[in-house]
Amino acid sequence: AIARMRLGELPAARAALERAHLERPHPERAAIEATRGMLLVLEGKPAEALAVVGDDRWIEEHTMVAILIARAHAHALLGDEPAARVALERVRASIGNAGLTAALSANPGPAARLAGP
Repeated sequence: AIARMRLGELPAARAALERAHLERPHPERAAIEATRGMLLVLEGKPAEALAVVGDDRWIEEHTMVAILIARAHAHALLGDEPAARVALERVRASIGNAGLTAALSANPGPAARLAGP
């Protein structure tokens, strides 16, 4: 699904995620949901993206960055820059400036302009 998204093949990415969601056990749910949230951002559906990635109580640490990047982009699309900045700062606090830059490079979107130096 991620490769399809990066190629701009959003319908194919959605189809892959729908199959993955049905076939994967619960421990992999967070990674699938992070990808689903980013797909919704790319599809221009930020409110739906936040419904998927807005609650981090169930997220395992290793997928938190992906969730926060999708959340930041969704908030930025909705025009909620303060919320987008909060998500970006959580990423920065977790993996540093270079990590934030790399995460935004791998998952570009509207929040990138808010990341600052």
